[in-house]
Amino acid sequence: MPKDPPPELSPLLSAQDSDTRDRAWSKFLERYSQLLLRTTRSYGCDYDTMMDRYQFVLAALQEDDFKRLRSYKVHGRSTFRGWLVVVSRRLCSDYDRSQYGRRSRASDTDAPERERSARRKLVNLAGVNLDVGLLAERSPSNPERTLRETELTEALEVVMRSLEPRDQLLLTLRFEDGLSVRQVADVMRYPSVFHVYRELKRVLRQVREELANRGVSDAAP
Repeated sequence: MPKDPPPELSPLLSAQDSDTRDRAWSKFLERYSQLLLRTTRSYGCDYDTMMDRYQFVLAALQEDDFKRLRSYKVHGRSTFRGWLVVVSRRLCSDYDRSQYGRRSRASDTDAPERERSARRKLVNLAGVNLDVGLLAERSPSNPERTLRETELTEALEVVMRSLEPRDQLLLTLRFEDGLSVRQVADVMRYPSVFHVYRELKRVLRQVREELANRGVSDAAP
């Protein structure tokens, strides 16, 4: 995969006048607007809200003479497209918080259940022998069960945060945002869906091993 900054980025950041900057920005959007739209669309809501969120992302990327874009650094296995998705997702969350408080996905009353469902699916695919019921619902009448559920959820979240940013993005796009393998390949610039499957297998194996290292191999209370 290419590791150099994309050719659309340098002209934008080096533009010396407004006309040159506007042309460079248009070129940048020709290349990445569909990627940004897919990212904002993954947060749900109606068309108008999605477009408001998209415009918020664009404005944020332009702020302070493209400060966010200037912060991009080439390193490791990361790609600019993957980095841009991560930045855009954070901006989408910022927009939703500004409009709807701490809820990350506005007008989505099923978000908590969807998040639990995503965790259950991820745990199942990781191959850990967890009692998915512990991740499915809290049980106020059973404090011990509630504590065990909290421990399991926190362990999974810690392991997720320990992954490389690109691996976190891979799991987030596939399991939380529900993108198809082909869509993931497009967003993250994998050569084919087979490469996505291979990377998913590798990352899930790592999640399984890290959970086992933390003693999460048996969910019995």
